[in-house]
Amino acid sequence: MPTHKISCHILDGSFTYRGVEYATLHHTLTKADCILPRSAWKRVADNDPDLKQTVLWPTLKAQGFLVPAGTDEFQLFLEWRNDHARNYGEVKSRVLYTRVCDNDCAYCSLMPHLRRGFHMSAETARLMDRFHAAFIEEKRPLAARDAFLGGEPFLNYAVMRDSARRRLACCQAQGIPYRFSVTTNGKHLNVARIDALLACGLETLHVSLAGPAEVHDRLRPSLGGGPNYHKVLGNLAAISGRVPVIIEYQYDAAAEDYRRIGEMIADFGKRDIEIAGIEVTPILPRRQDNRFTAGFGDLTILHWINAVIEDAGFPADRSAPLFACIADQKAYHVYDVDGSIIPCPSLQLGERAYGHVTTGIDYVAETQLLERRFPEECRTCALLPTCMGGCRLRADMENGDFNGVICNRDHLETELKRYMRQKAKDELERRDACGELFAIG
Repeated sequence: MPTHKISCHILDGSFTYRGVEYATLHHTLTKADCILPRSAWKRVADNDPDLKQTVLWPTLKAQGFLVPAGTDEFQLFLEWRNDHARNYGEVKSRVLYTRVCDNDCAYCSLMPHLRRGFHMSAETARLMDRFHAAFIEEKRPLAARDAFLGGEPFLNYAVMRDSARRRLACCQAQGIPYRFSVTTNGKHLNVARIDALLACGLETLHVSLAGPAEVHDRLRPSLGGGPNYHKVLGNLAAISGRVPVIIEYQYDAAAEDYRRIGEMIADFGKRDIEIAGIEVTPILPRRQDNRFTAGFGDLTILHWINAVIEDAGFPADRSAPLFACIADQKAYHVYDVDGSIIPCPSLQLGERAYGHVTTGIDYVAETQLLERRFPEECRTCALLPTCMGGCRLRADMENGDFNGVICNRDHLETELKRYMRQKAKDELERRDACGELFAIG
């Protein structure tokens, strides 16, 4: 009787390289990768006794590709997920310093009547930072990292800046590194503000754009109407080189606007704007009525966009795709403008709050966030540790269950196999260049 079995958490992105078929394996729970000839992987599957005498067998066991026969891998996943939820190695937060925005984006996730919401007050920010500092002191992480959001956070700039100073001081007192990013529409940037934030630990600036001027100003006009694309690019030119700028490029998979991304990239060059990278996301459906329902749509669109970006000289993302929800991490807080602690920054004001900066965490409500209802087909799905049930907000929108599951298997499997094959190709080419031998006993 076999003592071990092949784990159910393996995705195989097999491909052929120089006439040899390779099994390109990714373990979605341990995150281990393995490249070996298809013939060798078949010997593993066949429990070849001769193979057990080679170094390959214990290596596959150590990396989780082989597990003891009879292992309940869904229970193993739940234990792993429990550890993941309580990993305090890095404490993170997202802070909504305002729910006010001076853009009127066609796909904004904020309800229209809330776009003219209110700012986080200076007092609430102080209470929030005091609560967060106590959380850091209790958990003693190795690092802290924040993302500052809105609305448009620069509309509440002074409160955001002072908060960043307090958070930096807290981390310096604990002897741990501190960094934060800001996501902005780019209309309120200037040298003095960026330099002040850099002194507080600003790491990256994320600027949202939807394409060249004609596309951007149609999808992301200023509140009340009117263009802003050229103003944003002018501001980026003024601060260019001071801080790494990441462009958050959003596209509609149901339209042809994405084909004009090259024009936007060309505009950066014309204005000598240094861009550190371009991150691509589709415009996803929102809860209120809207015309943007295509989501990821045809994945060849995303692949085409990424190819254009890479051809333009921007670094390609070589990391494995991950669809996990931040609500699954107890070390990751989202602070709303009123001081409430909510599980997702795309929720409305105070929605599904499980705590407040003045009263602390409601541990019953927080624990309930971890009680996701996985259907039977999820329990043996190779992708479960990668998606962990997917986006809760979409699950709530589509199924009325915030603790339910939204399945992105087709998209996730396609992207993960692309990642695996590219990584395997890079490794095999490196071995060829170095003259290394690849042999299985």
